[in-house]
Amino acid sequence: MEEINRFSASSLITRSTNDITQIQNAPLLILDEATSSVDTRTERIVQAAMDKLTEGRTSFVIAHRLSTVKNADLILVMKDGIIESGSHNELLAAKGFYAELYNSQFEPAV
Repeated sequence: MEEINRFSASSLITRSTNDITQIQNAPLLILDEATSSVDTRTERIVQAAMDKLTEGRTSFVIAHRLSTVKNADLILVMKDGIIESGSHNELLAAKGFYAELYNSQFEPAV
């Protein structure tokens, strides 16, 4: 079993390295749920890498975790179509659906 786990981890690292090499010079990036299946600690690492990777190029980031899009220049909030748009701070100030979702992350569980 340990042998299989080492092989899987090695394959994942190789695949990730190849993927990163292929997208480093891409003028346009589309990232779909890049942090959807990782823990919070790993999410921070992935987010830092995404911030570097998306710098200076057009990027479409599809995400449910708001922390993934927090640094975007423009966020489009969709619910049966686009219902809000703006930067993270603008959307929080508007106190709409995005702000409600964002703030709900910090409410105590009932």
